[in-house]
Amino acid sequence: MTCSPGSLAFGQAVDGIDPVLSVTCTNTGTSNVGSGSPVTLILTPTTSSSAFSAAFDEVSDPYPPGGLPPGQSAQIDVTYHPSGTSNDTGTLATASNAGRGQGVQIPLSGQSLNVPPCQFAILPSALDFGNVTRDGGAEPDLSFSVENLGSAECLVKDLVLQDPTSSFRIISTSPQVDPTTGWITIPPSSGAASAMQVDVAFLPGEIGDAGAATGQVDFWISNPTKTEQSVALRGTSGSPCLVYVPSTLDFGSVGTNDAGAPCESAALTISVFNQCSTNATLQSVTLQSGSGDTVAQFSVPTPSGMALGGSPQTYTVTFLPTTLGTHTAQLAFSEGAVDTLVRVSGTAVATPTQTDSFVTGPPKVDFLFVRDIGDDSSSEAAVAAAMVDFLDAGASADYRLAVTTVDDPDEPEPNYGGWLQPCPWCHAVGPSPIIVSPSSTLDGGSDPDPAGAFDDLLGAGGSPFLDVGNSKDKHLTEALFEALERDPRPGLDFFRPGAYFAVINESDPNDSDGSFILHPEAWFQNFVAAWFIDPALFSWTYINYTYPITGPGLSNPDALPPEIDTMVAATNGLALNLADTNWTQAFLALWPAINTANLRYYLSSTPPAGGNGMAVTINGAAAPSAGWSYDGSVNAVIFAPGSAPQNGDQVKVTYPIGCP
Repeated sequence: MTCSPGSLAFGQAVDGIDPVLSVTCTNTGTSNVGSGSPVTLILTPTTSSSAFSAAFDEVSDPYPPGGLPPGQSAQIDVTYHPSGTSNDTGTLATASNAGRGQGVQIPLSGQSLNVPPCQFAILPSALDFGNVTRDGGAEPDLSFSVENLGSAECLVKDLVLQDPTSSFRIISTSPQVDPTTGWITIPPSSGAASAMQVDVAFLPGEIGDAGAATGQVDFWISNPTKTEQSVALRGTSGSPCLVYVPSTLDFGSVGTNDAGAPCESAALTISVFNQCSTNATLQSVTLQSGSGDTVAQFSVPTPSGMALGGSPQTYTVTFLPTTLGTHTAQLAFSEGAVDTLVRVSGTAVATPTQTDSFVTGPPKVDFLFVRDIGDDSSSEAAVAAAMVDFLDAGASADYRLAVTTVDDPDEPEPNYGGWLQPCPWCHAVGPSPIIVSPSSTLDGGSDPDPAGAFDDLLGAGGSPFLDVGNSKDKHLTEALFEALERDPRPGLDFFRPGAYFAVINESDPNDSDGSFILHPEAWFQNFVAAWFIDPALFSWTYINYTYPITGPGLSNPDALPPEIDTMVAATNGLALNLADTNWTQAFLALWPAINTANLRYYLSSTPPAGGNGMAVTINGAAAPSAGWSYDGSVNAVIFAPGSAPQNGDQVKVTYPIGCP
């Protein structure tokens, strides 16, 4: 008979928490162990010290009553009973009729630590990663912390990831495991928080039809009544029907009342849209508090339980700080198999006022060209040629240009309209999108040539694809929706907050036809209105070569398909006809609206209604009250054109942030 391992070292163990290690004994002979004579197997293993105890495991390789047949094993569990502060040793003894009756002796050792019970909090108690697709993007990571709330150190051991779908991984722990003791030590708190942080990443593995991956991080902690702890993990990888706008809520700063308690914020709104052709139901909303918050700091919307159709539903969230400082959390909206996260944040401060500082710069504008992949090359060439004069007219602006497309019906999935070009599986294949700016150069060139760089980007797909008019055709409004819904990749300088966003659709009659459009025009209009903090920061321009002209370069709105007409009219955009020689001159009419948007300064927090008590300065001098106004609907100070700050001017807006 042989037993393995040959020794058991329990290392450091805490008084009151009894760890268990196992030994496996195997009949390596040719006769039954325990069934022969004259020696009979001693059925109960023994230990030489009361600090240890041993017994056959009743589940894993249990000892059979009739003895061990050749090749069979039995597991013996040895428990260490640490007490006080001591170094304990002993021996596990097993006897049998094997080896002429000679027993097996296995050395035992352990060090007992007399540590007061750890007083701790796990924040948050669960991690929900929301919905993540395997699209070549970075795997998201979240963290939880084990905070030491007491005056004695906390010891953590045996941090183990339970991950049946191979979708999660532990990135790091801080502090790290002591290689000698195997413990992670969390020092006692001394005013500031003292905690162990565990970073976990999620990238969907084999999650099956349910669409949800679940797991947990298990660990032991030095509290005899709460020894075994776990943090639940969840993430989904599916096709969501519901879209949440905005995807983040920032409450800015709130002040305190006369008693010094933090104020409750004004409510912010989340709009929920159904992007599918069938009903979808919001089943639950849960709050995952950030590190340091043992109680919820934000309200949690209650789902109505109703199926969502074409009209959006709205939910309100309020910042409810209980302590001063910055608080973060995330709301997990679940459709069942798909979760979507909305991140929320807010800061409670003791000061009665907030000052937002700005340095006036050139107008910021992001142009997104939605390209019809079925157009002929002459359309692309006309748009590219017009960009020389167009960008010259906006030479003083800080602009970015990107290109997306409708779906290509001839290409296999994944073939997503709305991806910025190039992308890993687009017809314009590339590792990451190309963003054209005033400093962009042509390949091999040294001087800025943004119009040339845009020409290359617009024609990156090569020869035009053939429109076959099947159900995979995507309307250009859908391509815009998908481009907006898809969050920018890290480091991608596009869709900049506060920048004017100009969408320019270059299309032919097939993509102007509403026969393949999933939603009515009002759906897109509502989505755009909810997406942008200010309607004045958005315009929709339509470029075509089919519809008749009523003015210099302008198409007749009455002849436009209703979904196009609605978007153009609602956003003060343009409808341009490439067949008219004046269309490029009309195109320049976008710049006045872009320059006007630079007169708006968006505040980080919410002042009292009407902006009462607000003060505005330019380079330290009070701005004339007749030259500016406060618009509470977009939370911005808006200057009159004749009173606008100039490039380089420093603008400061000071306002009260007490309780509403």
